Amino acid sequence: MFVSVNGHYTFAEGKQLCSTLPKNAAYSASENAYGQLAQADDLFEWSFLTSNAIQNGYEQFYMGVEFNETSGFVRTDGVRVRLAPWGDGEPNLKNGNCVVTKLDIEGPAWYMAPCTKQPMAELEHEVLCPKGKENWILGETHCYYLVTNTTLISSGYKADHDCFKVYIRFHFG
Repeated sequence: MFVSVNGHYTFAEGKQLCSTLPKNAAYSASENAYGQLAQADDLFEWSFLTSNAIQNGYEQFYMGVEFNETSGFVRTDGVRVRLAPWGDGEPNLKNGNCVVTKLDIEGPAWYMAPCTKQPMAELEHEVLCPKGKENWILGETHCYYLVTNTTLISSGYKADHDCFKVYIRFHFG
């Protein structure tokens, strides 16, 4: 049985309640397109998340981290929080129990916000390949670049960073 407080459920109740609901078409489409909650375990993932948010015009997004009295700061997937780039004066529990990333002129940082008022950001994924460029292949979820020079091949986190550099050069360079 779920009891709401002021018309809102706690995160734990909300997660349990949502797990019992039938998955609708929008949820299934996002899941099938590899959608997931934005969470960063290290600086490379943090850079990738924030650069994507900036690229898509977000001012803030929910980080999947909440505070509770018994455990402190925990991620909604149960993984220990390994990265906490707090903004000035944070964490301030007077502002709320959920962590959002705000992107402002001083750079991205974590801030506390009310859990009940924070909208979830949905990142629409649009696949575009650079026009007039050779060696690009349009896939279902990504645009792939064929590298013929083996010294230019990168993998892992460096690959994400290298792709972002190519994107920046293409769109802003």
